[in-house]
Amino acid sequence: MMRGDPLRYVPHVLVTSVGYVTFAYAALPAQLTARLGIGLSAFGLLMSAPLAAFVLVQRPASTLVEKHSTTPVLLAGGLAHLALGVSLDLSASFPVVLALRGLWGLAGGLLLTVGATHISRLADGASATRQQGVYGALLTFGGMLGFLFAPALVERFGWLALHAPGAVLAIPALGVCALSLA
Repeated sequence: MMRGDPLRYVPHVLVTSVGYVTFAYAALPAQLTARLGIGLSAFGLLMSAPLAAFVLVQRPASTLVEKHSTTPVLLAGGLAHLALGVSLDLSASFPVVLALRGLWGLAGGLLLTVGATHISRLADGASATRQQGVYGALLTFGGMLGFLFAPALVERFGWLALHAPGAVLAIPALGVCALSLA
């Protein structure tokens, strides 16, 4: 059962953050294509890069959780996710943003995989099934938050408010990880 473990919400918060960063950009196709000077095909690559990275990171993620407990891996991956998620908003160069989305996808994919492993190690039976379902739903929920809030945040605060708000959603989970390792 997950009830008594103080780390039980870490993967859920992290996957919500990953969902936001994955999908927020898609709420602003006209603005982002104009900002980056690209067409819709190139815009589509901004989704393909992290999704390809999600696949590529599976084997290394598996190796990491065979050698280490999930908490330090979630902390390291979460810190990379936070740094790269914020850095995505700092460039107006398509090749740089594309490369950063690919790099960020490695961190995001690591969190997706290791988070699911973390849950499976904390829960069993019906609780594990329920928690995995909630975990998957929260990825979509994070994406929904990005679609809802990114346009207004970018309009009000500029481009630094596209991916960064989703990335900073990870901070409470990273704090829990850090405190549990101290």
